[in-house]
Amino acid sequence: MKAIKNYIKSLPQRWIVTVMSMMAVTIAFTMRSCLSMTMMQMVRPVIVNESKYVQEGLVCPMPSDLEFQNNGTSPVLMEDQSDRFTWDEETQGMILSAFYYGYIVTHIPGGWLAQRFGGKFPTVYTITSSSVLTLLTPTVAKIGPRYLIILRFIQGLGEGILFPALCNLMVQWAPPQEKGKLSTLVFSGVAIGQIVANLFSGIIIDCIPGGWPNVFYCFGIIALIWLTVWLSIVFNDPISSPLISSNEYKYLNDTIGYCQRKNHLAPTPWCKIILTPAVWALIAVEIGFDWGQYTIANDLPKYMNDVLHFSKEQNGFLSST
Repeated sequence: MKAIKNYIKSLPQRWIVTVMSMMAVTIAFTMRSCLSMTMMQMVRPVIVNESKYVQEGLVCPMPSDLEFQNNGTSPVLMEDQSDRFTWDEETQGMILSAFYYGYIVTHIPGGWLAQRFGGKFPTVYTITSSSVLTLLTPTVAKIGPRYLIILRFIQGLGEGILFPALCNLMVQWAPPQEKGKLSTLVFSGVAIGQIVANLFSGIIIDCIPGGWPNVFYCFGIIALIWLTVWLSIVFNDPISSPLISSNEYKYLNDTIGYCQRKNHLAPTPWCKIILTPAVWALIAVEIGFDWGQYTIANDLPKYMNDVLHFSKEQNGFLSST
């Protein structure tokens, strides 16, 4: 253990913070995104005659390796569906979207928390709450969809704090000449998390006995393991880190300076912010980006399954690309 600690001390601590922050984003996005991929295995498929839709070009023909039921007109996979739910499309949509209703609420409060307490412990709260709720997802889903909607909403409240917290850490640890590089690495966790969730959810379902609940158990446990490492080696700023070398501390102090956290801040000029055209331009761009990204992340796996009729493995691979 001492050898590991000495090795960590020998590394640039700003890179330790950056890589751990990137992993935080990756883990958070696996826990939020895995439900989109797992939903197809949680819900019983609706048995309908799709021949009309196939002829009209609205859906793709079913693969030839599927069995048929209902007088040969309605293709469904012949597998055990006793652990699946009978949720309609509206219910599934509410479950998938509930996360984002909570997510949009806590960004500004998350910034206040990070300014007051630093970025480390708001990140701890985000990953802890999200991992516990992810582990509870299979149990809550069996209780009823209404409770799963509430769980996902609360999970969104927790994850809304993550980005403000990590931005605060970057202010403390990223020198101006490295800020673009380090920040890009941190937020690349968004794409990595979605790739991991889509790619490995189907693999976990197929390879681990127990079915779809294992997806939530695996990602939730990984998050808790990561959390113990984060608590041990990540600190709010260079001055509070016992692992930083004197050379790196001097370098960061010369390039960034000591950013002292103030308990009493000047009032935020909300009116000037709201009336600034550049702010609204940024808001418009972010809304457009998030609309496209999260719509695809939420709905693409289901579209691949219900309309294009790809298998779990194909769906996971194509959705992750």
